[in-house]
Amino acid sequence: MLNSVASFCVAAGGQASRFGSDKRFAYFRGHSFIEIILCKGIELGWPILLSVQEEEQARAVLDSLPPAVRTDIRVVTDIPGTAGPIAGLCATLRAAHTPYVFFAAVDLPLLDHRLAIDLVRVGNEGGYHIVVPRTARRIEPMAAVYSRSCLPDLDVYVASRKNSLQGFIRSLPPNRVLCYVPRPGERAQFHNVNRPEDLDRIEMAPEVAEQVSPTPAARVQVRFYGRARDLAGIETDDVDLPSDPSVGEFRKALYERFPALSPFGQRLAVAVVDRAAQSRGSSGDGAPASVVSDAHYLASGDEVLVLPPVTGG
Repeated sequence: MLNSVASFCVAAGGQASRFGSDKRFAYFRGHSFIEIILCKGIELGWPILLSVQEEEQARAVLDSLPPAVRTDIRVVTDIPGTAGPIAGLCATLRAAHTPYVFFAAVDLPLLDHRLAIDLVRVGNEGGYHIVVPRTARRIEPMAAVYSRSCLPDLDVYVASRKNSLQGFIRSLPPNRVLCYVPRPGERAQFHNVNRPEDLDRIEMAPEVAEQVSPTPAARVQVRFYGRARDLAGIETDDVDLPSDPSVGEFRKALYERFPALSPFGQRLAVAVVDRAAQSRGSSGDGAPASVVSDAHYLASGDEVLVLPPVTGG
């Protein structure tokens, strides 16, 4: 389970001088930036850290949040004598109780929590110190995964009075850093907001509208079991599918989303929870489910169980 491997940290200590007001509390589609980003960590179920310069900033942030978002957030303040995002990263890696931290800027309202899953999985499997997205223009160090193993190098870099995260990443040997190239549909989430007009720009961009569409044709909840859960790295996830999807189409989307499962092929069993039983009060592990073939059609809202092949004599 990745919640024992990685934490989710929101970097919210910047001054936002170009934005003209406190960017943490700017609103996008009815929610503040800070609420939007913290909810990504809640969706993952990982430990959540809030990186700020000082305790006073943390109090203002926490007081602004709905009670459901405010729970179980650990505040991390910058180490005295350091400044900027790299200071927040230093303090966060020291405070984290997990080997990896997904470090995200507060001004990425389109961030998809599934990016964090992909980056942590790649880093953990490959033993990388840093996994950083790379778009056509640049690397994205404020939506990247960092291992606590890079702390000694980070300390040396900061001690030399350097404060560029991009510079730090480039200073490491290539075998410790993996540049993750996002798929076309993932690129919109790196639109950050530095000025008020950037909000209008991301609202109007066609690729953004496609990225954040709130109504997929069909969305099913997936629950993983046994070895399938270990390889997926999570216990539950939502998968978006085309309208009237078959289990075969679901299987294809599942293997694209979780490549580690693809070697199972047709041996991976798919079961669908009985909706009638759910409506009578049973849910999750308590509701009966039936294994279905690839020809079976799913409906939006179905709960799908993914079961590894049974081994043994």
